[in-house]
Amino acid sequence: VYASVASSRNEAMRILGGSGNVGIGTSSPSALLHLSQSTTNLNLYLQNTSGSGKTWAVNSDNLGSFNIHDTTANRLTITSGGNVGIGTSSPTSYGASYNTLELNAPSFPVFNMSSGGTRQFSIIGSTTETILGTFTNTPLQIWTNNTLRLTIASTGAATFSSSVNIGTTASTVYGTLNVI
Repeated sequence: VYASVASSRNEAMRILGGSGNVGIGTSSPSALLHLSQSTTNLNLYLQNTSGSGKTWAVNSDNLGSFNIHDTTANRLTITSGGNVGIGTSSPTSYGASYNTLELNAPSFPVFNMSSGGTRQFSIIGSTTETILGTFTNTPLQIWTNNTLRLTIASTGAATFSSSVNIGTTASTVYGTLNVI
């Protein structure tokens, strides 16, 4: 397929006969659809013009990030370093040894984990509080070094699996901690 500009012909798209691969911006497509462009951002637009339809763009930018955005904001970014941002195009990086999942929302971010359509666990943050908890009749458990350290039952009762030291690092004191 050629595009004509004035009196010259420039190849605009190539379809390989054997594989059916389509190349736009490349003469040797290596996938069913292969887009190539040497500009700052390579964009693929998906547009639904019906009633409440929306335009989405998928792009690869000059920093090596993969982005999904609509006409109002960036919705998802995966950086070349593997950091993921939802609601931000520049998720915080904590160095090469760590990958980040950053949620950014206009009022407060919510991270839910669900099973079978039922919310099991959430982390909710705002400028005034942070909520960490379960939303079913199950305990919240905290583990370190593959060992259960603290269980908070759905009734609110807390059980520590080892000694509790307040104001000291001595581990030879054992007993029960009752807070009323």
